[in-house]
Amino acid sequence: EWRRPAAGHPRTVEPQPDSRFSSVTASGSDLIVTFTGGVHACFSYTVVPTETDQKVTLALIERTSANKRCVEMAQVYERRVPLAKPLGSRSVIDGRTGALLLGPAR
Repeated sequence: EWRRPAAGHPRTVEPQPDSRFSSVTASGSDLIVTFTGGVHACFSYTVVPTETDQKVTLALIERTSANKRCVEMAQVYERRVPLAKPLGSRSVIDGRTGALLLGPAR
């Protein structure tokens, strides 16, 4: 679900078809990240940020439970990702695809 942020907030871009991230918003020194994955009983997810002065690159780490029968059904997840400092004018990038997920504040 794409929502236009309030004036002065970082600009959310349209979700990219190859990215598993469906939305990213900044909240203080955190990012709120939404993505789709497998059901909770069979999969666990961690979002890992790599920060520079110009950008934050997000990696989605997926772990599966061994020896379980899993339903092939998508589930939407939301994770709060702490940053070392507020996002400020940095962009947020999908580490797998290189897609821009969140642009700098205008």
